Amino acid sequence: MGSGPVSPVRPINAAPSHAAPQRVESYAVAHRPSTPTEPAMTCDSRRDLGLLALRLGTGAVLAAHGSQKLFGWFGGGGIDGTAQAFETMGFRPGRPSAIASGLAEAGGGVLLALGLAAPAAGAAAGGGGGGG
Repeated sequence: MGSGPVSPVRPINAAPSHAAPQRVESYAVAHRPSTPTEPAMTCDSRRDLGLLALRLGTGAVLAAHGSQKLFGWFGGGGIDGTAQAFETMGFRPGRPSAIASGLAEAGGGVLLALGLAAPAAGAAAGGGGGGG
């Protein structure tokens, strides 16, 4: 090989030697810790908190309405009262329709409040929303 002088190797993405040097911030400036004056809650966390409250509230209302149909809790008619209401509205036979509706609402409401299978829970609760 040749014995001539070796030129230094410059990286491909390096600035040409005639370019002005770029300002480099110190590590302390670039990675400073958060201060107590910065907001504690971001927009995303507020949105998540709002969606949680909406999901819990809607799920609780649906579960309570389903338990009215199934057990007569909270002043509901229970299975017999719901079955009579369903037959009055034209759902025959009324008792199986009342059971299916109550289970769909109560089960869907609980699942929705817990955040489990939310699309299926919403569909079940919405589909079981008929009657008393």
